[in-house]
Amino acid sequence: MNVFISWSGDRSKKLAEALSQFLSGIFPDLKVWMSGQDIEAGSRWADELNRILESSHFGVLCLTPENLYAPWLLFESGSLAKSVSRSRVVPYRLGLSPEEIPLPLAQFQGVNADDSGTWNLLHSLNSTLESSLGETKLRRAFERQWLPLKSQMDALLASANAVAASEILREGRRARGFCERIAGAWWERIAGDGLGFFHVQLDELHNTVRLAEGRFYDEEGNLTAYWNSAVARIDEEISKKGIVYLRECRHPTGEAKNWFHGYGDMWFDGSTETSSQGYGMFYDLRQDDPQKTLVKTVELRRVMDTDEVGTMQNGSAPDRKALVLRTIEAW
Repeated sequence: MNVFISWSGDRSKKLAEALSQFLSGIFPDLKVWMSGQDIEAGSRWADELNRILESSHFGVLCLTPENLYAPWLLFESGSLAKSVSRSRVVPYRLGLSPEEIPLPLAQFQGVNADDSGTWNLLHSLNSTLESSLGETKLRRAFERQWLPLKSQMDALLASANAVAASEILREGRRARGFCERIAGAWWERIAGDGLGFFHVQLDELHNTVRLAEGRFYDEEGNLTAYWNSAVARIDEEISKKGIVYLRECRHPTGEAKNWFHGYGDMWFDGSTETSSQGYGMFYDLRQDDPQKTLVKTVELRRVMDTDEVGTMQNGSAPDRKALVLRTIEAW
C-alpha cells in the first residue's frame, strides 16, 4: 500500500520526515512517498508526481501555520482527493487548531500532531490495510515509536518562536519592494468567463499584499461578484515574482452572505521594474462538490489609462459595462 505525505516549508518538511520514519517503523511493508523527495533525479517530475498521487491509497498533509496557503500543498491535496476518498486524506496539524484551517483544506477531517491525534491517524491508516494489525499489537507499536516522534515535534513547535527581529524587518522590506512593482489597478481576463478589475495594495500588518476592490463581469458585461482576497501571500519559491491568494466573494445584490470562491496564483513579469502584465491559474471551487474544482487560466494587464481607472471606480454602471465590453473585445 502507498501512503503519500505532502509538505511545504522547512518545519513541515521536518515533520513529514519524522512522520515517515514513524509510520515505516510500525508498518515495515508500507511504501511511504514524501512530496519532492522520492522522485528520482532526471525523471519528468510532473508525470512522476501525478503517477504517485494517483497510485496512493492514503494521504497525509503536514500543516504548519506558515504553509496553509502553499500552492503545491493545495495542488497535492486536490490531486489526492481525486484519487481516494476524502476520509483518507488527513491534515496533520502542528501548532494549529481546527478552526484555523481554511478551505479547501478544511473539507478534510484532520488531527492534531499530538499523542491522541497521531493515534487516530495511525488507527485510521491501519483500518485501510489488507493485513492490518490487531488493536493490542498496534497500541504496543505506537507506544514504542511515539516518544522519538514526540521529541522531534516538540523541537519543531519550539522553533516557531525563534524568529529574529531582523528577519521580520527583512521580510517587510521584501514585501514593500515587491509591492512597488505590482501595486495599482489590474485587469484580470479569464477567457470564456469574463473580465475582472481589482487593485493590488500593500498589507503592512502582515508583510504581504492585498487584492482589493475586486469586481468580476461576465462575457456580456454583467457584474457577477464583488471580491477581495481573504488572504494573499508572496510566494517565496518563485524569486519574489508572484502571489498566492484565496478569494472571498459576495453577490452584487448583497442578498447573499460572502462565499469562498476559490484560490489561485499570479505571476508578474519582470524582477525589478514595474510590472505591466502577468498570468496565473485560478482554482474555481465548486461548493457542491469540491472534488470537481475547475482550473482556469488567468491573464493580467495593468490598467494604464487613468480614465479607465476612474470609470471602474466611480463611473456609472452603464459606463463600466461599456468599458468592460470594449476591453473584452480588444483583448
